[in-house]
Amino acid sequence: MILPELELVTGKKFMVQKIYLNVFPPFVEMKDLKVLDENGNKILTADRVKGYISLSGLFRKEIVIKKIVLKNPDVNTDREQMNEIIENVKEYMAAETKVPFKVNIKSFQVNNGSIFFKDKDAHIFLEGMNSEIILANIPRVRISSKNLKIIKQGIPEIQGMLDTYF
Repeated sequence: MILPELELVTGKKFMVQKIYLNVFPPFVEMKDLKVLDENGNKILTADRVKGYISLSGLFRKEIVIKKIVLKNPDVNTDREQMNEIIENVKEYMAAETKVPFKVNIKSFQVNNGSIFFKDKDAHIFLEGMNSEIILANIPRVRISSKNLKIIKQGIPEIQGMLDTYF
Protein backbone atom coordinates (compact mmCIF):
# COMPACT_ATOMS: atom_id res chain seq x y z
CA MET A 1 0.00 0.00 0.00
CA ILE A 2 2.87 2.43 0.74
CA LEU A 3 4.79 2.18 -2.57
CA PRO A 4 1.80 2.50 -4.94
CA GLU A 5 0.62 5.58 -3.00
CA LEU A 6 4.10 7.17 -3.20
CA GLU A 7 4.15 6.47 -6.94
CA LEU A 8 0.72 8.07 -7.28
CA VAL A 9 1.86 11.15 -5.33
CA THR A 10 5.10 11.73 -7.27
CA GLY A 11 4.48 10.11 -10.65
CA LYS A 12 7.77 8.19 -10.25
CA LYS A 13 8.63 4.50 -9.73
CA PHE A 14 9.54 3.41 -6.17
CA MET A 15 11.49 0.27 -5.32
CA VAL A 16 12.67 -1.02 -1.93
CA GLN A 17 14.50 -4.12 -0.82
CA LYS A 18 12.50 -4.53 2.41
CA ILE A 19 9.73 -2.80 4.33
CA TYR A 20 9.42 -3.30 8.09
CA LEU A 21 6.46 -2.40 10.27
CA ASN A 22 7.23 -2.28 13.98
CA VAL A 23 4.35 -2.22 16.45
CA PHE A 24 6.09 -0.95 19.63
CA PRO A 25 7.49 1.63 19.27
CA PRO A 26 5.47 2.22 16.10
CA PHE A 27 7.53 2.91 12.97
CA VAL A 28 7.79 1.94 9.32
CA GLU A 29 11.22 1.40 7.80
CA MET A 30 12.26 0.92 4.17
CA LYS A 31 15.70 -0.39 3.27
CA ASP A 32 17.50 0.36 0.02
CA LEU A 33 14.99 2.81 -1.43
CA LYS A 34 15.25 3.73 -5.11
CA VAL A 35 13.11 6.29 -6.93
CA LEU A 36 13.38 6.07 -10.71
CA ASP A 37 12.22 8.24 -13.59
CA GLU A 38 10.33 6.88 -16.60
CA ASN A 39 13.65 5.89 -18.27
CA GLY A 40 14.88 3.96 -15.23
CA ASN A 41 17.38 6.64 -14.14
CA LYS A 42 17.85 7.05 -10.38
CA ILE A 43 16.42 10.23 -8.92
CA LEU A 44 16.81 9.23 -5.27
CA THR A 45 18.49 6.38 -3.46
CA ALA A 46 18.67 5.97 0.31
CA ASP A 47 20.07 3.24 2.54
CA ARG A 48 17.13 3.62 4.91
CA VAL A 49 13.96 5.63 5.29
CA LYS A 50 12.24 5.46 8.65
CA GLY A 51 8.91 6.98 9.66
CA TYR A 52 8.17 7.31 13.39
CA ILE A 53 4.43 7.11 13.94
CA SER A 54 2.31 8.51 16.77
CA LEU A 55 -0.86 6.66 17.70
CA SER A 56 -2.46 9.83 19.08
CA GLY A 57 -4.36 10.70 15.89
CA LEU A 58 -6.02 7.34 15.23
CA PHE A 59 -9.32 8.34 16.88
CA ARG A 60 -9.47 11.37 14.55
CA LYS A 61 -8.77 9.14 11.51
CA GLU A 62 -5.34 10.74 11.22
CA ILE A 63 -1.93 9.11 10.95
CA VAL A 64 0.64 11.37 12.60
CA ILE A 65 4.20 10.79 11.42
CA LYS A 66 6.38 12.44 14.05
CA LYS A 67 9.53 12.25 11.94
CA ILE A 68 10.71 10.86 8.61
CA VAL A 69 14.46 10.13 8.53
CA LEU A 70 16.46 9.47 5.35
CA LYS A 71 19.89 7.89 5.92
CA ASN A 72 22.58 8.38 3.27
CA PRO A 73 20.25 9.67 0.55
CA ASP A 74 21.64 10.53 -2.87
CA VAL A 75 19.53 12.85 -5.05
CA ASN A 76 20.23 13.43 -8.74
CA THR A 77 17.71 15.69 -10.48
CA ASP A 78 17.17 18.80 -12.54
CA ARG A 79 14.76 21.73 -12.49
CA GLU A 80 12.34 20.21 -15.02
CA GLN A 81 12.07 16.92 -13.16
CA MET A 82 11.70 18.68 -9.79
CA ASN A 83 8.92 20.91 -11.15
CA GLU A 84 7.15 17.83 -12.57
CA ILE A 85 7.24 16.10 -9.16
CA ILE A 86 6.00 19.26 -7.41
CA GLU A 87 3.08 19.53 -9.86
CA ASN A 88 2.20 15.85 -9.32
CA VAL A 89 2.17 16.38 -5.55
CA LYS A 90 -0.04 19.49 -5.90
CA GLU A 91 -2.52 17.59 -8.09
CA TYR A 92 -2.57 14.68 -5.64
CA MET A 93 -3.18 17.00 -2.68
CA ALA A 94 -6.02 18.80 -4.51
CA ALA A 95 -7.77 15.57 -5.57
CA GLU A 96 -10.27 13.71 -3.44
CA THR A 97 -8.46 10.92 -1.62
CA LYS A 98 -9.45 7.25 -1.58
CA VAL A 99 -7.63 6.74 1.72
CA PRO A 100 -10.00 6.87 4.74
CA PHE A 101 -7.55 8.83 6.89
CA LYS A 102 -5.42 11.96 6.77
CA VAL A 103 -1.61 11.83 6.98
CA ASN A 104 0.12 14.53 9.03
CA ILE A 105 3.94 14.79 8.88
CA LYS A 106 5.58 16.77 11.70
CA SER A 107 9.27 16.74 10.70
CA PHE A 108 11.66 15.54 8.04
CA GLN A 109 15.35 14.76 8.61
CA VAL A 110 18.27 13.92 6.27
CA ASN A 111 21.46 12.29 7.58
CA ASN A 112 24.63 12.35 5.45
CA GLY A 113 22.95 13.15 2.15
CA SER A 114 24.25 14.26 -1.21
CA ILE A 115 22.49 16.25 -3.92
CA PHE A 116 23.37 16.92 -7.54
CA PHE A 117 20.96 19.48 -9.03
CA LYS A 118 21.17 20.67 -12.64
CA ASP A 119 19.63 23.81 -14.06
CA LYS A 120 20.02 25.37 -17.53
CA ASP A 121 23.49 26.80 -16.99
CA ALA A 122 24.23 25.89 -13.37
CA HIS A 123 25.06 22.80 -11.32
CA ILE A 124 24.79 22.56 -7.54
CA PHE A 125 26.51 19.82 -5.52
CA LEU A 126 25.99 19.17 -1.81
CA GLU A 127 27.85 16.40 0.03
CA GLY A 128 27.80 15.41 3.69
CA MET A 129 24.47 17.17 4.07
CA ASN A 130 22.41 17.01 7.24
CA SER A 131 19.09 18.77 7.55
CA GLU A 132 15.92 18.93 9.58
CA ILE A 133 12.65 20.54 8.62
CA ILE A 134 10.02 21.10 11.31
CA LEU A 135 6.60 21.40 9.68
CA ALA A 136 4.57 23.68 11.93
CA ASN A 137 2.58 26.91 11.64
CA ILE A 138 5.96 28.61 11.29
CA PRO A 139 8.25 26.01 9.65
CA ARG A 140 11.87 25.82 10.76
CA VAL A 141 14.72 24.56 8.60
CA ARG A 142 18.31 23.65 9.50
CA ILE A 143 20.75 22.66 6.76
CA SER A 144 24.46 21.94 6.95
CA SER A 145 26.77 20.52 4.30
CA LYS A 146 30.46 19.65 4.50
CA ASN A 147 30.91 20.44 0.82
CA LEU A 148 28.89 22.86 -1.30
CA LYS A 149 29.87 23.56 -4.90
CA ILE A 150 28.09 25.84 -7.38
CA ILE A 151 29.16 25.88 -11.01
CA LYS A 152 27.52 28.52 -13.20
CA GLN A 153 28.52 29.76 -16.60
CA GLY A 154 30.03 33.20 -16.55
CA ILE A 155 31.14 33.25 -12.90
CA PRO A 156 33.98 31.53 -11.02
CA GLU A 157 33.18 28.23 -9.29
CA ILE A 158 31.95 28.69 -5.73
CA GLN A 159 32.98 26.09 -3.16
CA GLY A 160 32.70 25.94 0.61
CA MET A 161 30.68 24.68 3.55
CA LEU A 162 27.09 25.48 4.46
CA ASP A 163 25.50 25.84 7.88
CA THR A 164 22.21 27.70 8.13
CA TYR A 165 19.03 27.84 10.17
CA PHE A 166 15.85 29.73 9.35
